[in-house]
Amino acid sequence: MTGQVVYLHVGAPKTGTTYVQDLLFRNRERLAQEGLLYAADRFDDFFMAALDLLELEWGGMGSQAAGAWDRLVERIRDWPGTVVISHEILASASPEQVQRAHRDLAPAEVHIIYSARDLGRQFPAEWQETVKHQRSNSFATFLAEEKADYEASGSGWFWHVQTWPEVLERWGGPITPSHVHLVTVPPEGGRHDLLWDRFRALLGIEPEWCTVPSDRTNPSLGSAETKVLRQINERVRGKLSNADYRYFVREQLAHLTLAKRGTDVRATLPPTLYAWTRDVTATWLTRLRDAGYDVRGDLEELQPAAPPDPDGWLDPDAPDPARSVGAAVACIETLLFEAARINGERLRTETERDDTRRELAAAEQRARDGAAELHAHLATPGREQFKRSVVQLGKEHRSLEVALNSYRRLRRRRVLPADSSLALGGQAGDGVSGSAGDRVGGPVGQPFDESKDRLNGDAEHS
Repeated sequence: MTGQVVYLHVGAPKTGTTYVQDLLFRNRERLAQEGLLYAADRFDDFFMAALDLLELEWGGMGSQAAGAWDRLVERIRDWPGTVVISHEILASASPEQVQRAHRDLAPAEVHIIYSARDLGRQFPAEWQETVKHQRSNSFATFLAEEKADYEASGSGWFWHVQTWPEVLERWGGPITPSHVHLVTVPPEGGRHDLLWDRFRALLGIEPEWCTVPSDRTNPSLGSAETKVLRQINERVRGKLSNADYRYFVREQLAHLTLAKRGTDVRATLPPTLYAWTRDVTATWLTRLRDAGYDVRGDLEELQPAAPPDPDGWLDPDAPDPARSVGAAVACIETLLFEAARINGERLRTETERDDTRRELAAAEQRARDGAAELHAHLATPGREQFKRSVVQLGKEHRSLEVALNSYRRLRRRRVLPADSSLALGGQAGDGVSGSAGDRVGGPVGQPFDESKDRLNGDAEHS
């Protein structure tokens, strides 16, 4: 890795990471031509490597990820230029896991990238993400639990990946502060591609290197849609396998159905929490300014927006009942269509299986008929010369080879007459070389050696 530069993008979750990762992934071939390696053949390659490094099970996926981090390190080892590795769950790494990552990437010059967004938007976004992972807590309960956790120890998942100064201190400890890069997420209403421009400039990517656009998003759910998903979770949690939940609930319902309905009421912080959130943010910003990190964007963008009018704030836990019904009906529709698709595939598979069985039975019958016809021919005068001719032809024609094979199996099973003199391969005293035990279809009473049953062997051993 001498002379290599590795940019390790470690989060945070819900900061536009899906969008940035998809742009890098879709344009990875052109980027490689320009000397930048985005070392993923599948979109989830970095996720599996992160699971392995962090030793996370993640709904039973830990065993699938075994060895993925070591394979990634080996893959990038000889790349002569710049390497980018990106996954947001890396923000949760322990100090020991961080040390391992830096050690494994040595002697490359390692840079840490961390993208951050204001807490006013992160609380609702992370709450919805927990709902997509089988939780059913209300927004009010989520906020109360996270506030209590922060004031007690801040050791839960949310604070472990979202406390900007602590994540940067953990990952940036072994390297110089100038190699630690904080990318701020622009406020709402800004230019859509501004976040990408900040990443692109940091990585030294020219605009013409990334011409394939991204169509991956991780959109927010409306309040009614979130409530329906919470109610589904209450009923299926512990009853569906993790794999079934990921496919049917998270992918089919949350991402492909509910997220596409748009939003009626977007979850926002209640006005009563804004003062506390601003105090936490002010403490964090002071630590960031003192650390001397490279900031791409503006630290002021991490201030939560002004609180809404208390009288105008809409509780995301109490959505419009009519919209909730509409969301539930949309889920039923999606599952019905998906059940019909799966059933259609099952019926097609069964039809193909039955057709294959019939074709195999017909082929087997043709082989038996061919073997019987061959046996009749071998019983005629001049059979020795004929047998050698048949064996030779069997080397050249697949159909005759199949018939010969079937004939030999039938001889072994005593389906054909047990006249050993008709056995393809001869016996002691008929002028064919080799011992009786080496011959296919030997005299009655002699053991058959399966290892000698060679369709393509020499004529004297056939």
